[in-house]
Amino acid sequence: MKVSRADMLRVFIHVLLPLIIGVLIFYYFTDRDMFFNRLIEKWTGSKGHVDWNSPAWIYNHLPDGIWSYSFASAMLIIYDGQWNREAVFMLGIAITIPLANEFAQKINILQGTYDPLDLIWYICGAFFSLLIHNYKPLSS
Repeated sequence: MKVSRADMLRVFIHVLLPLIIGVLIFYYFTDRDMFFNRLIEKWTGSKGHVDWNSPAWIYNHLPDGIWSYSFASAMLIIYDGQWNREAVFMLGIAITIPLANEFAQKINILQGTYDPLDLIWYICGAFFSLLIHNYKPLSS
């Protein structure tokens, strides 16, 4: 299968760029000991936390919504125009994994702080991806 420049651009804009933006927001706005923070500090040799007086939703929830958008977009791009059972299943996985991650935090299986607002941001990110990619589950 040959990948066109337009496909590569879609992947960059809707998958890679949102991942990078989410990581940078998280890195610069939090000082938590997280994997991404340690990785970037190792690469750059400096701590990235900046004390900006910004609303908490920017660093607490926006990265979650952006990452959910990216994950759902990846599935939508991969299965572009092929809405079979596998495609719907994989999109369901893209929506379910972030939600399961949050619930795993609630029951202390994963490190983190459960926040019901994160659930809303995850769902909004995934559905925003559906809107952007003009998802139509039933073809006419």
